[in-house]
Amino acid sequence: MSCILPNSYWPLLILVFYIFLPIPLIITTTCNQYDDNTGPNELAIFITAVLLVSTFGLLIVIYFKGYIHGLGLSFALTGNITFIGSIIIYALLFHRKTNEFN
Repeated sequence: MSCILPNSYWPLLILVFYIFLPIPLIITTTCNQYDDNTGPNELAIFITAVLLVSTFGLLIVIYFKGYIHGLGLSFALTGNITFIGSIIIYALLFHRKTNEFN
């Protein structure tokens, strides 16, 4: 909707961030499945946080450059919040540790 209604396809650039967002966490969860090394886990969380903030930052930057209007920004930010929120809810519900006392 943010691309079709205002007739500007610049918000599609955040799809690149959507593709690369889960990759650091997927790599560390598969590599550190039996190891409790927190260094790579913390690095993956940091990279994921940078990519997450960049999804919002890119939209704001292209808005202030004049490539999209307020309507496109509001639709893109709403979609971004919905997408990121659904990922967070999925991670909280389905990726809990089986035994919390270990």
